[in-house]
Amino acid sequence: MALATFEMGSAYFLAASSRGNKQAAIDLAEAGLDYAFWQVKNNHAVLPYTANVSLNTGAIQITAVDDSLDVPTGMLVTSTATRGAYSYTAMRVMSAQSDALELPYAYLWCQDANISSSAAIHASGGSRGMRCNGNINLSNAGTSVSNGAWATGTITTTGSISPQYPGSIQLDLPQPSADYYRSIATETHAGGDTISSLQYHGGAAVVYVSGSCTLSPSGSGKYNGVVTIYAEGVITIMGDLRPQNGSCHIAVISGTGMVVNTDGANLQAVLYASNGGTGYISIVGNASITGCIAADSISTVSSTITLNTDSSLDTPTLQALHLPGV
Repeated sequence: MALATFEMGSAYFLAASSRGNKQAAIDLAEAGLDYAFWQVKNNHAVLPYTANVSLNTGAIQITAVDDSLDVPTGMLVTSTATRGAYSYTAMRVMSAQSDALELPYAYLWCQDANISSSAAIHASGGSRGMRCNGNINLSNAGTSVSNGAWATGTITTTGSISPQYPGSIQLDLPQPSADYYRSIATETHAGGDTISSLQYHGGAAVVYVSGSCTLSPSGSGKYNGVVTIYAEGVITIMGDLRPQNGSCHIAVISGTGMVVNTDGANLQAVLYASNGGTGYISIVGNASITGCIAADSISTVSSTITLNTDSSLDTPTLQALHLPGV
């Protein structure tokens, strides 16, 4: 769709008048800026983004890099177009990337407080690693975060964090509503229940728990469907959370707090706990998490936490999971 629009737009620029190759190169470069915007906002391309586009009317080289330190959710786009013997470079800062970038789910780890951990944090993939409203202090020399860290305060580590964006703007965590999840629930549980079956045969399910619960999925920790679990109390996760296939997703949301209580847990999920500053996630033991963890505060009692990007968590998927603020 974007390429077709690009082709039509560039053809229009040339057909509109006899401005010649020089003006055509300028117009194509400007069209390249719009192309990058389309790819990031609508097709959820991640930064840094590069593209080489060849058309009948010329060639364009496009790069887009993160610029959110200067402009909230911004990116700097450079587009160089060549038409015949003429070349022209256009640059623009755009302040509207993917709509999801203004929400915590765009990050692998997002926290409404200082991030302080002695665990070795490994984060890679995509362009959004860690973000907090406060300072980031990762004291383990084995830490390696290659997809960026954003903090309203300072960023320090004895390991490696790149790139770093201290002094970033605050990102507020949207609040979950118990009334909302109760109203859309397809399955309800009393407090104290253990939920072991997450097999919904590819369908959608919203599970509402009126108190605390234990999530201990059977079948090697696999879930089947697009599943939202909300509990008013504490959710204790025992074991793995792994999708049956690529179309399966799960969001685990608590209005109080959450404990990942399995050493070596393998979780592909969005874990979310917020309650006006008191929602928490505690990770006990080593864990590998693909997706997102976001809470008012996050603590670790572990040696190693590996954070991986789930590229399928686009805006429609986040909406289907009924995540707060989407």
